[in-house]
Amino acid sequence: MEHEMITGFSNRDKLIERLVDSYKNKTAPEIILLTGPAGCGKSFVANNVVKKCEKLSRMRSYINRGDSFIPPSAVGSMPKLRVDNLSLSAGFLYMSAGLEVGAHREDSQYNHLKALLRSFPNHRFLFCLDGLSSAHSQVKSMAQLLLSHREDLESALSSKVYFLVTDTSDTMYLSMGSGAERITHFELSPYDTDDILEYLKSRHLELMITETVKQNILQIQKISGGNLYLADFLFVDLTSQNKDYFAALEYVIKRRLAKLKTDGLNKEISESDMEDIILSSSLAIQPFTTTEISSITNRNDNTVANSLDIAKEEAFLDKSLDCFYDFPCFQIKSALEKQSIEKRRERLLHYYQYYTENEQDEYYIRAFYLIKYYRAIRPQAFALLGLAYTSRFSSIDFDLLSKIDDAISKYGTSEQKEDFQEIKDFYEMIVKSPGTQDLQELHTAYLRLKRKDFDVPLKAELSRAYFHYLYRTHSPYNQDLKLLFEECLSYANHEILLTDSVNPIKLKPMDEIIVRLNIIYTVAPYLLDVLNRDDEFTELYKLSLSLSNACSSKSAKGLGQYIENVFNRKAFLFVNQTQCAPYYERAKSYFSRNQIWDEMCLTLVCQAGTDIVIQQYDDAQELCKQAQEIADRYGITLPQPEKLQNNFLIAEFLQAEAQAKSEKVCLTKARQTISKLKKLLHKKPCATEFVILTNICSLCLYCGNDQRYLKYKAMLERQMTCKDVSDVRDLDIDDFYRYYFAWFEVFRMIRDGNWEMAEQLSQSVHGFIPALFKKQEKFWEMKDQALADVIRKRISMSAYDFCHNLVHVNRRENTLSRFFFRGLMLSDLQYTSYN
Repeated sequence: MEHEMITGFSNRDKLIERLVDSYKNKTAPEIILLTGPAGCGKSFVANNVVKKCEKLSRMRSYINRGDSFIPPSAVGSMPKLRVDNLSLSAGFLYMSAGLEVGAHREDSQYNHLKALLRSFPNHRFLFCLDGLSSAHSQVKSMAQLLLSHREDLESALSSKVYFLVTDTSDTMYLSMGSGAERITHFELSPYDTDDILEYLKSRHLELMITETVKQNILQIQKISGGNLYLADFLFVDLTSQNKDYFAALEYVIKRRLAKLKTDGLNKEISESDMEDIILSSSLAIQPFTTTEISSITNRNDNTVANSLDIAKEEAFLDKSLDCFYDFPCFQIKSALEKQSIEKRRERLLHYYQYYTENEQDEYYIRAFYLIKYYRAIRPQAFALLGLAYTSRFSSIDFDLLSKIDDAISKYGTSEQKEDFQEIKDFYEMIVKSPGTQDLQELHTAYLRLKRKDFDVPLKAELSRAYFHYLYRTHSPYNQDLKLLFEECLSYANHEILLTDSVNPIKLKPMDEIIVRLNIIYTVAPYLLDVLNRDDEFTELYKLSLSLSNACSSKSAKGLGQYIENVFNRKAFLFVNQTQCAPYYERAKSYFSRNQIWDEMCLTLVCQAGTDIVIQQYDDAQELCKQAQEIADRYGITLPQPEKLQNNFLIAEFLQAEAQAKSEKVCLTKARQTISKLKKLLHKKPCATEFVILTNICSLCLYCGNDQRYLKYKAMLERQMTCKDVSDVRDLDIDDFYRYYFAWFEVFRMIRDGNWEMAEQLSQSVHGFIPALFKKQEKFWEMKDQALADVIRKRISMSAYDFCHNLVHVNRRENTLSRFFFRGLMLSDLQYTSYN
């Protein structure tokens, strides 16, 4: 790490010019870190550099404001939605609730940001993160994403990406893991008395320099530590008092607070209202709005807004252009906070209640206020710290763990410290690769935690996490998995509340909706894919909608909307294929509006699969093309892209078959499709591989190639570790594959004239309907009857006839039933899994 100390006003100005010139000449270091105590000019340097760089040719500069990075020129206008505003949109913003699945993993968020930057080809980029330690968690997450992917980002953009970071020290930046060797570090020294005097002269042109003034400035420098904001605050008070001595900061604040009360009376704000609003505001641990303070103090918005604006005029507060308030000076805030807790300690509980109702997934903040009130970690706060710890695996708030550890270390009992360490060990084991994990040790750790007297929300999350691990790593029929599933389902279906306690104010118990939604999201695929309980899935889907609609928490609503639309893109699982279109359209609208492009791609692939079933082959191919175009445009790597390719090839074949004028043309197209499908195989067991092999087997029989059919059937059986995939009685084989291959074998017997065996197989498939197709039972009854008639009448059939002429239907029915009446069925592929 290169290091340089910067002293004095003039050297700060020179540093600004040096940095701007280095960006202009393309010689700037990749990462510049400005550190120093509060009020030493870090923001002054950073803001000026970013503003000047914005004017450079083919250079985009951004600085953090609130939860976003915005161009400096946009600071005055504060646009809500702009393509050049880097912000994790609503879909991303609400995914810090402990989810380990879906589109909101790190690579998805990175793809989202990369896509926004690609809007500016041939540009260099400068990102300024001003005040790292106190920055919004979303900004920290974006910075971490950009820094950790910097090399890939530069490659994708074919351009340089620079970072300018300010903070009081280099500790937090280094904790991000970006590497000290890549940093050029400028340390800004505190301002001395000469600097403060020069600053005050520029601020107060009428200032007369006397020996008394010099002595007072010497005292101001000692108390302010060189913080110019605090120095000016103290000097103004000294001047207004017209005294020849300097009072301690606490007395200065007391006098200035009295002036606020007087100013408030002029706007019909009582002294008690003004004092309560300002003191209560000092308890906020992040920038706040009038709405928040109104709710906490139970005062109307106008009174609060006027009070905060008066405080701003008196230099107590800063107000951002998007109407967030904050204390610019830590020392002033701390002094007011001390008074607030002495006078109205219960305000801490009002803050807890506010976050519980409005930002439910801010588990650490909720715990913080409970701990600060009780000066101890009670069961509710312990559970919230546990939930905050689990959320770190899906969010990128890299300093969250240290804040949790600090709370446990400072306020936890020895037993709580031991329990929390066990929770951390349990989650560390869960995130390990299954091959490196001692499964018995993990199971023992889980049972030990479940026996502890934790609050229900934490116990529910522990069960969800362990279920999710077992579902990913074990047989779906594992007994522990089944028991955990039922336990999780019970949690999802009932209110999850923290323990009630006696408090000086009545705390309204709140259902932990995000915990329940998280559980619903985790167990839903098991309910459908393994247990085939589609009716219960439908109820779970309705429950997720009612939970998100009924709750006032913005984060819970956001998560609920996301889950709703993930379910919507899987509509074929719970409604008839002909009824799926409205669900797909809602999902596409949501994912497009929130720029969640990987989920958008998955939705298009799923819709293409459904279009195959309802014979919309042109639309299916077009949807596959759209998905690939979006993936290419935004640099998204689709999970299992073979699903998209399978759907395109099957739609292409079925369209060609429908338009063909002879059976010979169909057979030629089938052989071509087999060759293309073979290229999608990876010889690794998974559902995608199984379906592609099933389609190859179907087309091999279609072409009359038994040898190839048996070869690929055997390959599938090896991967499934089963003896005969067509054995309807083998319940260890998914009913989908048993059904397909039982019909394949029936056809072989009919084709070969082995009527006795055909009869036996026909009886085994009679009434056998895979759970996935139970919504089409009427088609199956007709198909079973047609097969029985063929065998009874000894009707020889070619593969083509077995696919097209097995069931005789009228023209209207033919439109809906062609897919299901096909004797040698083909299959689309869907993104049904959630991880």
